[in-house]
Amino acid sequence: MTFKPKKVCIIGAGAAGLITAKHALKDGHQVTIYEQTNGVGGTWVYSEETGCHSSMYKIMKTNLPKEAMLFEEEPFREDLPSFMSHEDVLEYLELFSKGFPIEFNSTVTNVQRDNNSWKVKVSSDSKEVTVVFDVVFVCNGHFFEPLNPYSNGGFEGQMIHSHDYRRAEHFEGKRVVIIGAGPSGIDITLQVAHTSSQVTLISKKAVHPVLPKTVRQIPTHVKEVYSKGVVTDEGEHIEADVIIVCTGYVFKFPFLDSSLIQVKQNGLMVSPLYEQLGHVDFPESLFFIG
Repeated sequence: MTFKPKKVCIIGAGAAGLITAKHALKDGHQVTIYEQTNGVGGTWVYSEETGCHSSMYKIMKTNLPKEAMLFEEEPFREDLPSFMSHEDVLEYLELFSKGFPIEFNSTVTNVQRDNNSWKVKVSSDSKEVTVVFDVVFVCNGHFFEPLNPYSNGGFEGQMIHSHDYRRAEHFEGKRVVIIGAGPSGIDITLQVAHTSSQVTLISKKAVHPVLPKTVRQIPTHVKEVYSKGVVTDEGEHIEADVIIVCTGYVFKFPFLDSSLIQVKQNGLMVSPLYEQLGHVDFPESLFFIG
């Protein structure tokens, strides 16, 4: 059988999109990567700006060793420590992507099925074009749409999601309540403990032994936010100047119609996918990576 290359669309030039592109190119397919920003890296791109795609904070390091993060046949520099800075990861992705067919500042606004193909609408430089592809890989990331189950409750201080946390210095001398003890919650707690006057970490998880003794850890839930701070399930009122919500992220695909894909379980599951990877109705042409 004669090999016929397919036209492949990859949405997003983060790590998932780049490794997908490498394998598609290696197999001889015609690949186009659409990236809404002006560079590769996705979540590994740091910006002082908040409310943008990136969730990166200034002094973040990887929580996995480089030996577990590398792409096949693409080692990290030997002089780098196992737990690297985000700048090191971004440099790696930039070098890895050299020569890849990437269209920057190009936002995919709609993906529709059209007979046996996919019509992909792309907005770029005030222009909008529609391109037909055989296969679509959705690699737009999972760390840009915050999950925040708490309303502001008239809180008089500053309330942010970890998505918009950048530097501990911004909270110097302030009373900080952190909700959630996942990787970001622990990381941020360790940082603000050195600058804030009082830090309280609230999470149902067990007390974390690596945190300074100055951090008050309360194994409970936040019932609500009120004007002066938070109220726990037990009714304790904890006053704060700043509340940092570290409750994770939800999936979001603004370019896909709900008739094609549904995000369920409060944004934590995508359906109908097989193994959260391939669309069950289009198992050979629509995939979700990362």
